[in-house]
Amino acid sequence: MTDKGLVLIADAPVWATRLRFLAPRIAESLPGLSPGTPVRVKVLPTETPPTRTPTSRKLQLSPQNARLLCQLADDIPDPELSRALKRLSLRGQGLGPGG
Repeated sequence: MTDKGLVLIADAPVWATRLRFLAPRIAESLPGLSPGTPVRVKVLPTETPPTRTPTSRKLQLSPQNARLLCQLADDIPDPELSRALKRLSLRGQGLGPGG
């Protein structure tokens, strides 16, 4: 409590929201606090939240989709894109590098 009112401190935003909701009832229940005393809620984290490390997973191209990519590559007029799609389709069929 300060001379300007009551300050409630929470370590997470979710608790601060709950305290803001309950602040009037908390202020009423404290002896020696005059009615209408302003109540402020602050968030002061006690520690940094753990960081999530991205998990990698190997994506698989189904044989059917690999065949469709190969057929699409045959109809693409751009030679570089056509080659890239064919390489990708071969990897999906287990015939290219990494497949």
